[in-house]
Amino acid sequence: MDDKELVESFKHGSTYEKDKAFNRVVSLYRERLYAVIRGFTNDHDDTDDILQETFVKAFEHLHKFRGESSLYTWLCRIAINQSITFQRKKKLKNLVSLENLSIPLRSRQQDPEGILQETELKNMIREAVDQLSEKQRIVFNLRFYDELSHAEIAQITGNSIGTIKANFFHAIQKVKQFIENRYAISGK
Repeated sequence: MDDKELVESFKHGSTYEKDKAFNRVVSLYRERLYAVIRGFTNDHDDTDDILQETFVKAFEHLHKFRGESSLYTWLCRIAINQSITFQRKKKLKNLVSLENLSIPLRSRQQDPEGILQETELKNMIREAVDQLSEKQRIVFNLRFYDELSHAEIAQITGNSIGTIKANFFHAIQKVKQFIENRYAISGK
């Protein structure tokens, strides 16, 4: 079944068909949504909690889904909203995980010093991203970490592509400036 058929089965099917359709939605999008949410939290357990809340909200509101966007885009918006709500409730400071980010360094090596430099840079990026506005942090996360296109981010956030491009550009500039200032201060 494609997304449209799944939604129709959920909306108009028997209880069994509704459950079966929703279980299929969960199996189709669980991993992708996990990755989106993981970009907002550094903790696996928190990510699982947010993912569960995302699917609870989706189950409660799927009967209202109008199909104006893709099902994934709709689910992604719920996941982002749940992540933001979670952030506000727990007052987390470090929302963007860049642990698996591959950062090309001029002196990147597999020796201890090269590894230390890479770790320091990742920490600086995390600090810089934490200082971005909420909108810029969301766009940065979805574009840089999740590698979504500007159009996909625009659909998810409900903003224009121009706004997304501007937010991403400014976020990148702020992250670069933060890192340059840190390297200038530390003398590296």
